[in-house]
Amino acid sequence: MGNHHSHETKVGGEQSGSGTSTPRGSQRGAGSRSGSGGDLQGLAEAKEKAPPSMVPVEKLGKLLVQRSQKEDGVNGVTEKSFTKYLFPMYPELARQFFRHIHRAAKCKNKHIPLTAFRQQCEKILAMLDDALIIETYVRMFAAETDDNMVMPEGLRSLLYTSYKLSMDHYPEGPQTCLMINKTLSSVVNGCFNNKDMHSVGFVVRWLEEHCHRLIFPRGNWAAGSALLPVSVAWLLAGTAPALYSRPVAAPSAGLASAAWLARLVCAVPSHWVPLYASRDHGLGANRFLHHTLAYRGPTLVLVQAGSLVVVVCAAAEWRETHQYWGSADCALLQLMPTFAVVEKAPKMLYLNTCIRGYPKGLRAGSDPRKPLLSIPEDFDSLVFKGVPYELQSIEVWGCGDTASRETQLEIKKWQVKEAERQRHVKLSAADWIEHPDRYLLELAGRPQYNNSAS
Repeated sequence: MGNHHSHETKVGGEQSGSGTSTPRGSQRGAGSRSGSGGDLQGLAEAKEKAPPSMVPVEKLGKLLVQRSQKEDGVNGVTEKSFTKYLFPMYPELARQFFRHIHRAAKCKNKHIPLTAFRQQCEKILAMLDDALIIETYVRMFAAETDDNMVMPEGLRSLLYTSYKLSMDHYPEGPQTCLMINKTLSSVVNGCFNNKDMHSVGFVVRWLEEHCHRLIFPRGNWAAGSALLPVSVAWLLAGTAPALYSRPVAAPSAGLASAAWLARLVCAVPSHWVPLYASRDHGLGANRFLHHTLAYRGPTLVLVQAGSLVVVVCAAAEWRETHQYWGSADCALLQLMPTFAVVEKAPKMLYLNTCIRGYPKGLRAGSDPRKPLLSIPEDFDSLVFKGVPYELQSIEVWGCGDTASRETQLEIKKWQVKEAERQRHVKLSAADWIEHPDRYLLELAGRPQYNNSAS
């Protein structure tokens, strides 16, 4: 599973004492019993007798007020009861969420009155616009003294909360990653660029432009690797165009806390499969071609050179040609040491190892005269944004469906069989130069021939 390990955290959305609601105010809901003996089973019945969007949160508020009165002696919702019965496993999220509601309601005391609690919660759960949802969560983690400004620590805390929620939804059990601090630092540095703070609007626009799905979409899961530990995969899933992660709709949230939490979950797609890793298969153009060509789906190519890690997002099957190709879903990303979306454009990919008279190697960038990334045909170095580096490793991950990988494996098997068969077939040099199986042998990883007759 790469550089990540299990821990024992459980999802807070299923903790006791929560009311029911969904982001769209639907009729679906579920009652539960609180840990201190309070009964929420009448919640579904109450929903059938009143407007669907009002009763669940109102019922939840009343139950939280009861807990606050019993445990804190306060007639209102306290931060203690809000955390204990809604987000027991995520105290930092609970603190920021409560603070946001408290500030929005302009409460004069430390607790939140029932009416104000219901109004603010209904307002949040009624949000449908993605940008507004992102802005609300960014504002929750804004500076203590000014909710219009965000400090690096605030964005880091928000991203870590989203990451932790995503890892807790892992079907094989909760996960963590040794690379998470480095990953978060890369994103925060990319946003703030050594600034002490930014406005909420700036941070929201930056997230929308670079990794808007990092905050709330939900999908499935994939394992990590040397260049793609689970935290980096999580970052890529929220950054690369949706074509690569193919996010599915989140399950209906029966509990109010689950409805809120679901908007912060960005998961790593389970259909990502490793196609090529230079550490295992060897570093070279022929190795890259052998393991990558014939995969008829989108791919992510991770390239490492020292502390630099960049990703080439190819929206379709790789092919050799002397022309630049690719759809608008192609992109070039920088993951480390500072996160950035370098370029996203059509016709920005180039791969050529055999066509004479044209540049050899792999390139990315919409300007053919000055590509942003250039890897020569020997795959021993690279130039990124005009700076030369020594290429250390490459990984390729397939992001298509299962059929894409199965088709590629079948083609590779046939190619190997043909290569073996050709070993026993005698052809003249002239016939072999024009033989269609010559190109198939190149794809099978045997590109060297006696070209004396060509």
